[in-house]
Amino acid sequence: MWLAVDEATAENGALRVITGSHSHTREHLPVPTNSHYWSTFTRAAIPWESDRIVDCSMPAGHFMLFDDLLHNSPANSTALPRLSFTARYARPDLSRVHDRADFPGQGCVMVSGHQRESGLRFFTPPDSGPGLASVS
Repeated sequence: MWLAVDEATAENGALRVITGSHSHTREHLPVPTNSHYWSTFTRAAIPWESDRIVDCSMPAGHFMLFDDLLHNSPANSTALPRLSFTARYARPDLSRVHDRADFPGQGCVMVSGHQRESGLRFFTPPDSGPGLASVS
């Protein structure tokens, strides 16, 4: 899920997707130097010349749900904020994108099933605070 907390425009770094990329797996190649990818990415699916890339501009509060769709958010070229929130729901055996050392505060919360040896970091779910039942 990708949620626009602030208005997202092409100028301030709205989510971009490669249409149809969910239908087939792409090889992830070494990221070229000075490519404006996060410094923690060492490999990525590099767009093809024939790819149709679509900007997903949206008002604050709108969101997208997608699965296996190649996407990115370019750099914000404005002075305006562009805050977003992302969440992923995945099986425990999902292969890691980031190494644990790169994101020491990042982890997963098991919502059902059993923890498997996956190399992922699991956090204990919070035992206090508002739950879905309290959201109106």
